[in-house]
Amino acid sequence: MAHSTADLAIKSWFYIHHASLFLESQGIKFVNVFTSYRALRKFKPKFLKVNFFNIEPGIQDFLIDKGMYKDYALDDKHPGVNSHVFIANRIKGFMDANRY
Repeated sequence: MAHSTADLAIKSWFYIHHASLFLESQGIKFVNVFTSYRALRKFKPKFLKVNFFNIEPGIQDFLIDKGMYKDYALDDKHPGVNSHVFIANRIKGFMDANRY
């Protein structure tokens, strides 16, 4: 169904997959960071292979959720500047530890 949650999630998976294939074809080392993986997971087409952060034992995705926000943007819904710094440092720490 067009414009549904499922449609948006499936399109997102194809965009992620397409970008991953392009980066791989160029020999670029990369990782996918999901901000809403739990919401996308149930709509992932089984034939797509998408690699993503495995930041902690037992957790197969790198999640950014509202509990991580230190402040909010002007719309009071999205992370603010301090939250982006926190999230970026967490991603950088993972990449440094895994030699990206």
